Amino acid sequence: MVLEVMATSSTMTGEDTYVFLRVFSDGTAECQLLNRGDLEKKETPTIKKALSQDGFVRIKSVLSNSRLAKLKSRYETRYAIVDTSTEWTIKVLRPGQTQVIQVLEFAPGLARAMKHPYPDALVKLGCSIEDLRAELSGEPNFHDGECKRILGTKSRSWPQSAL
Repeated sequence: MVLEVMATSSTMTGEDTYVFLRVFSDGTAECQLLNRGDLEKKETPTIKKALSQDGFVRIKSVLSNSRLAKLKSRYETRYAIVDTSTEWTIKVLRPGQTQVIQVLEFAPGLARAMKHPYPDALVKLGCSIEDLRAELSGEPNFHDGECKRILGTKSRSWPQSAL
């Protein structure tokens, strides 16, 4: 495994932890779909797909950025969370070491608007994680202006050819 993102979604009724995204060294990726509102707590479905060479090279490039290795271990939102929140625990696995970054409510556009912008390396990582998960899961991904600025795209997600 080269990247693991575990998400913990908290609401007033409870907390769910699930695989937001995993990327493996063989070029595959997986994510789990969260079954919100399912009172029977059925098994969380997992989607696993092989990435295209281009998609795999792209995420590996993000992970190998030297600025990523210099990020702090925790980033929190600067606005009040009322009834729901999602926290990512991101693990970047490198030979001989694992970098762990926790992000409470990834919202790069809001962070910039609140005058506490994330470092560009964190924005690129977070936006890339969201893109890849959207492609795997089929869930919508609506980038804010910061993701578009950092990724240099106008699209809402990675091209289908990246998977």
